[in-house]
Amino acid sequence: MVRFNRPPRTLTRHHLLNFLHILSGRLRIWCVVVLIVAFLFLVACKDDGEPEIEVRDDGNTVMTPATVFDFGNTSSTSPRTFSIHNLGDGDLVLTGSPDPVAISGADPGDYNISTQPSVTVTPGTSTTFDVDFIHACCDGGTYTATLTIENNDADEGSFSFGVTGLGSS
Repeated sequence: MVRFNRPPRTLTRHHLLNFLHILSGRLRIWCVVVLIVAFLFLVACKDDGEPEIEVRDDGNTVMTPATVFDFGNTSSTSPRTFSIHNLGDGDLVLTGSPDPVAISGADPGDYNISTQPSVTVTPGTSTTFDVDFIHACCDGGTYTATLTIENNDADEGSFSFGVTGLGSS
């Protein structure tokens, strides 16, 4: 026959210390578990921030949808450089396809994007693209187009501005 010891009728200091040691060990484990869960929750809920596009011409003028950049006449054949800045705190992704910057409008064939920008612009940085006015005729006419930059900016997801140039006579 197995005989069990009866529990003591009074708690001794030794019993209390053993209980606190066991309890504190379990509390430490639970505290670590709670901290790990809280960390994983914060990582999963982290706000990556929002991008904010700003486009400037080679004179550092901020372009807007109402802005029309003037190339002047065809005697000025060097490309003009535009920069795309990310003023936000999330990655700005240029989503245009097949190229980040597209040309449309009345005379798109008179313009060429000779250098396309990088597709991703990290916060606080910029990328550039070059545009050529390549009108081949000398008729003195004005040639216009629209440059469009599709992107992931929440309020300017399709950023456009105009360009114009004069065919020298």
